[in-house]
Amino acid sequence: MIIRRDLVGKIYFLLSMDRVEMALLETKKFIESVNSRMIHIEPGLVIIESSEQIFDALMKREFSMIREVGVSLLAIENVESKDSLMKTLSDLRDLLCLSGEVMIREIGVKKINLEPREVISTLKSCDLGDVHTSIIIGNIVIIGRAFYRRSMDRLPKIMLDESATMKIIDMKFMNNLIHESRHGVVYDPFGGAGYLLFDFCAKGQRILLSDIDPRKIRKAIENFDRNNCDDYDIFQADALNIPIRSDAVSSIVTDIPYGRRSRIITKEERNIFVKLVSELLRVVSSRGSIVMALSFDQWKVLRDQFIDNKYLRNAVLQHLHSNLHRVYMVLEKRDET
Repeated sequence: MIIRRDLVGKIYFLLSMDRVEMALLETKKFIESVNSRMIHIEPGLVIIESSEQIFDALMKREFSMIREVGVSLLAIENVESKDSLMKTLSDLRDLLCLSGEVMIREIGVKKINLEPREVISTLKSCDLGDVHTSIIIGNIVIIGRAFYRRSMDRLPKIMLDESATMKIIDMKFMNNLIHESRHGVVYDPFGGAGYLLFDFCAKGQRILLSDIDPRKIRKAIENFDRNNCDDYDIFQADALNIPIRSDAVSSIVTDIPYGRRSRIITKEERNIFVKLVSELLRVVSSRGSIVMALSFDQWKVLRDQFIDNKYLRNAVLQHLHSNLHRVYMVLEKRDET
């Protein structure tokens, strides 16, 4: 076994294993926002450099696809068996202690079947408040202090009704792909009942919503009032011809209508969809981001148009049911220079 001293004291992210690509994208966007870098990555686990700025940012963030965030106390490579790992932990009993709830996370193909009780009987306990201990077993073994563990109870408290088409965990995922700007405006051109924007409103960010359907506009106003959202502007508009000036909003987050009726077959339909994205790029500000949820058919049109384009940054696929898939796409508007 090899102790990886270069990974000790770093920040680890334990990713959701059922949506690994989405979790990895959420992690990457957070890393970009704090100007850090990955120093280790494997399926289900990312480790990055640590800094005071990163800790401050983590304290303000609620993740969607990231199960746990913590600090690595020990990193071990080439662990062959449970016995060899337990011997190492026993040798380090004067340096390591267990705080809070102890959890074993096996994320690799190889299983060593370690039980929390075995670790508890080997290492002493220490009281560090609301900080827990995790042992993550993958290509490397991490013993870490977990200061964030995902809880569905901590996701935004939104009172949904029958008009909601997306789960709260997926809404939160989309919102976490946006580069937040305290003084910026977040816009949804297919706003519907407004659910995608509630999280920004709760943080005190100004939001802007439009929809072509006046009934949905009325519904959004009702929902904003019902969820104590005050700093918003709403107007009726066609997303192909948005009546606001260029570079007016800092970010766009939107769930484009899709389903069985979203099949794009004719050249005219393809042109309409490309025109839509061009209009969104017009209204978002320089270095602003556009996060879109769309069908796989819609994505194929944009992939062909933007795959070599400077605006396309990320795209991940999510299986919904049967043969229906959702694609999350991130465009970022860069300066011409």
